[in-house]
Amino acid sequence: SQVAKEDEVCDKAESMGYEGFDHQRLKTRVRLAGNWVSKYGPEYLRFRLNDDDDARAAYALLDESHKKALTRLAKLSSKIKDPKVMHKAIYDTARANEIDPGELFKSIYMVLISKQRGPKAASFLQSLGEKTLISKFA
Repeated sequence: SQVAKEDEVCDKAESMGYEGFDHQRLKTRVRLAGNWVSKYGPEYLRFRLNDDDDARAAYALLDESHKKALTRLAKLSSKIKDPKVMHKAIYDTARANEIDPGELFKSIYMVLISKQRGPKAASFLQSLGEKTLISKFA
């Protein structure tokens, strides 16, 4: 995986509400998927999670409404388990902060992976969790 280490992937899945799966099989599938993405995947799926310094530098360039929205999403990332509900929360947070939702998605990706597009934002934020996101959105 491009986000979680192989030994963390099962814990991440469980923290997102998944249960009753074969841990070894999941680890193998994640490793194989990562290999496929690095060799054959489209460019927007190839990314490196920014370290805290790079993420904070990108975050510093955002206006206050985007910073407020990202902080809100970081807090929601650990509370909301359903990716569909999290996806709706991204839109609701954008509108509550008078931001075009597409622009908020770009801010999420720029801060986290220095790209304008990336993996599905809701699941991505949830997989990183509040603690990681707060360290990058500061």
